Amino acid sequence: MTNKPSPDDTQLSVETTHGVVARVFSAGSGLAGTIIFANVLGADILGQYFLLYAIANASYLPIDGWAEGTKKRFSDPEPTHTTVLGVLTIVFVVWVAIMMVLFFALSGLLTSVLDIDISIFILPLLVIEGAFVVVEKLVHARGRVGRATWIDSIRSVITLGFQGLLVYLGWEESGLLLGLTLATIVSLVPLALSVREIPSSPDSSEFRSQWRYARFSVPEFVVGRLHRRAEPLLIGAVLGPAAVGLYEVARRVAIPASFVADVAGNGLMANVSRLWGETNDISEDVENVLSFASILAIPLFTGSLVLSTEVVVTLFGSKFSGAGIILIGVTLSEVFGTQNHSLWQVFNGMGKPKVNLRISTLYTLLKLPLMVLLLYQIGLVGIVVSLIISEAFKHVLSVIFLRRFVSINPLPRLLFEEIVAAIAMMAIIGTIITQWPVTGWQTLLFYVTLGCILYSLFLAGMSNQFRETSVEVLKGFTNRGV
Repeated sequence: MTNKPSPDDTQLSVETTHGVVARVFSAGSGLAGTIIFANVLGADILGQYFLLYAIANASYLPIDGWAEGTKKRFSDPEPTHTTVLGVLTIVFVVWVAIMMVLFFALSGLLTSVLDIDISIFILPLLVIEGAFVVVEKLVHARGRVGRATWIDSIRSVITLGFQGLLVYLGWEESGLLLGLTLATIVSLVPLALSVREIPSSPDSSEFRSQWRYARFSVPEFVVGRLHRRAEPLLIGAVLGPAAVGLYEVARRVAIPASFVADVAGNGLMANVSRLWGETNDISEDVENVLSFASILAIPLFTGSLVLSTEVVVTLFGSKFSGAGIILIGVTLSEVFGTQNHSLWQVFNGMGKPKVNLRISTLYTLLKLPLMVLLLYQIGLVGIVVSLIISEAFKHVLSVIFLRRFVSINPLPRLLFEEIVAAIAMMAIIGTIITQWPVTGWQTLLFYVTLGCILYSLFLAGMSNQFRETSVEVLKGFTNRGV
């Protein structure tokens, strides 16, 4: 991708493209569900669901971190896969037992702090969701990123069906939790079959091998990701569930910003793990992914500068108009966040979770106090301001640490071309919208489509790298098929 794409670059690009198409499909169904339930249930009840889901999400971070170490072992050239799975299975069972005890011990405290009823359906959700995330990482380690993402996308559609039925029956936020749980159970079967391995009894050496990685990856996941799970919990405790609804709606509209970074990062980790063990020459792969990681985040940010309020009001109704300014801030943070996610996967692939732990610790030490301070000072916008500052800080840290090991250009040419193309697109859309404002779904769809076309044309006109990679990906995508 840097000049003419190599076969390995093209394979990663094709796998990424399959994954991105699946993520678009998933986001479409997820956004449809959010729109429907926001209009049917309102910000308060939807916010309660987001709070409960955040609790479940935070609960499986430790097992997610252990699975990251297992993923590293799975992507190594010749590990004993069955015993690797054996260790993971034992750790998962222990984690489930601990979560059951903690749930019943802490549910009363959470109810009083958040002023919501802690649904019993959180417990099966966190167990099943934890299992899904763990198995998904193993499929990623196999290099089958596109397949895993498609299964997750189909899960989104099934979730919408279950949730819609249960909400219709009057189950409200509990119906949303149960619907997600049922859909995850259904989707877990084909995902598990994609691993193509059965756990076997491990020996102590395999435990020690995984522990050498997990002792850093588990705290890194807890420290590095708990702040994201803490955002809705903190907002709910200070401002109430309705504010959580506004924030999470903006978050979900911004989800497409991370499509490429998320999918490419999963493939990048396996590539880096292989190359680092063979030649230590990973600069080209890293720069390739950094070039494309923010290709959607940048135009989403510039587009939100002229369309944010129109988007949230048209999709969710006037009661969600306050989410417009939040959307602008979230999309800006994603410009940094998409770069950070790719660099995080690089350190994991290099077998350096300790570096990620250091970065995440410094990031969290900045973000959490700043988030609390600004939330009390300027309200919901304060959360977004703290997010932007923290992500920018994390990016600088990540680049500094990476350049100790690898000589890379953290600001590739394509990144600047994406910025120029996005600004040009924004200028044209902003000019037109002053004469013909958004009046409904039709005009909003027109402006979004026009923005996509303009951005693509400007970028294709400026960037040889973008054109060459697009052609190679299209060839690989056509030859392989979905």
